[in-house]
Amino acid sequence: MNLAPIYKWAQPYSDAVLNFIYPPYCIICKTRLESGLTLICKTCWHRLPKIDNAQNQKRSRANLDFAESQISKFLAVWEFNKAVQEIIHEIKFFGKKSLSKFVGRELADLMTHDKDYCGVDLIIPVPLHKTRLRERGFNQSLLLSQAISTLTNIPVKEKVLKRIRFTRPQSQLNASERQQNVKDAFRVIDSSAIKGKTVVLVDDVLTTGSTMLACAESLESAGVAKIFALTAAVTL
Repeated sequence: MNLAPIYKWAQPYSDAVLNFIYPPYCIICKTRLESGLTLICKTCWHRLPKIDNAQNQKRSRANLDFAESQISKFLAVWEFNKAVQEIIHEIKFFGKKSLSKFVGRELADLMTHDKDYCGVDLIIPVPLHKTRLRERGFNQSLLLSQAISTLTNIPVKEKVLKRIRFTRPQSQLNASERQQNVKDAFRVIDSSAIKGKTVVLVDDVLTTGSTMLACAESLESAGVAKIFALTAAVTL
């Protein structure tokens, strides 16, 4: 018996019951929400600190070792602060797909309004090591990539780039340690799928750029024509 239609019919009612028993609150300001789907109120969402990407390009080249890197351009949605951290945390550690769709919408909007990104052929999420993926059950960068793909119709290639070495969390390391931590940590598995293509690397947060650069080196070695980077947030 196919129960899918029944589940689909019952879903709105079960959501309503859960919202009644466990009223949803904004993860940032803790005010009551009408629906538990968003996790964040409109006021807090509109207060998130948007990045000036023109200035962000200058900073990327000056401070993130992007000057001579394989990354042609880097865009981010927000400056990393406590509110943005709450959003990233919910996606990264709890896999909140509803929230990743909202963030993905912002990322897709950045791409579609930038003439350089309009030429992107493929979206590649920064991969997790299989051990970390097994622990979490999902890759937050893939969730964001899928949300972007839905809105832009640009395909996601999640298996062409693999994290072949388990690494310490970058958040625990300083800039030089981060570079060493991800050195030779990534490998392209299927170069034929990306050779000659323009790709965008997607991740949740960019701090020093070490992870993005390590991924970009592997992609360039595999014959990718051009690499862009895109993250939800960047630390300033």
